[in-house]
Amino acid sequence: MSDSGSAVNNDKIKYIFLGVLGVAAVVVALYLVVVGPMQTKKATMKTELEELNTNLDRASVKVGRMQTIVERKTKQHEEIYNISERYILHHQLGNYFIQVKEYLSLVALDSEIQIVDILESGIDVYPKPATRKSENSLKLYNVRLNMVGGLHSLIKFLKYIETDNSYIVVSSVRITSNESTPGHHKISLNILWPIWENDELLEKYSNLLEEDINEN
Repeated sequence: MSDSGSAVNNDKIKYIFLGVLGVAAVVVALYLVVVGPMQTKKATMKTELEELNTNLDRASVKVGRMQTIVERKTKQHEEIYNISERYILHHQLGNYFIQVKEYLSLVALDSEIQIVDILESGIDVYPKPATRKSENSLKLYNVRLNMVGGLHSLIKFLKYIETDNSYIVVSSVRITSNESTPGHHKISLNILWPIWENDELLEKYSNLLEEDINEN
């Protein structure tokens, strides 16, 4: 092979080599400028999406719990409302006695026992347990009831109260026999009714269902 032919081949090899280097340089530049940052961004986005999904999962759990808490709270409020309306004594313009007198008179009539008189004995405040931080929500309205009647009528009277309102407490019973009328005895009872500690609680639990409906 002549020297001129060798020179041509060397030039071709050189150009091919330079071309390969040029392509490699372009590939490297393309990776550094475009592909590399895209891969980094992709990895970053993946991490961010994982964190977002984790946060969404946590939020979903909290929302689920919140719904459970709201439902439980509403149910408790409904129970308190029902107890308040059915069992707790409400005053009428500051007067509890009118309602109590009417109620006991009807029970006595149904039990065939005669009421002699009904007397207010004040309002009792019971001590708060040392382990409980919250204040008492209820007080006790105290009534003294004097009646005349037989033991069967008294049992019927007490059974009626116990069945109708499990929150009423008969704190004491005194029976005095009468020799002239052995079938009728003098009977004295102390009866306690639960009442709200203040009008704010009365109003709160009287309007509670409407508030829950508006909130939900």
